[in-house]
Amino acid sequence: PNDRWVLRIKQQYGPAVRQFAKEVEISKHALKTLAFIAKNENITKRELFKKLGSQIYSDVDELEKKGFIKTIPQGRTSKIKLTHKFNEYFGI
Repeated sequence: PNDRWVLRIKQQYGPAVRQFAKEVEISKHALKTLAFIAKNENITKRELFKKLGSQIYSDVDELEKKGFIKTIPQGRTSKIKLTHKFNEYFGI
């Protein structure tokens, strides 16, 4: 049983709805990092660092704690994979 809901609205209604949506599940910067990970599936932390900078370490920690990605050790770095929760959350 999935007790989560996703509400998709037209962009024009965004400002009106934001006043009711108080809690954000993913920080804005982590969301940008997640988008980059999704576009470059199976990227390593090292490659992500080279592209986006040192902020990715806290973003990856946040995203992994919230279940959107998992990291798999690979030598001296880790490969980043998207999870089922990512697919469910974004309707993929």
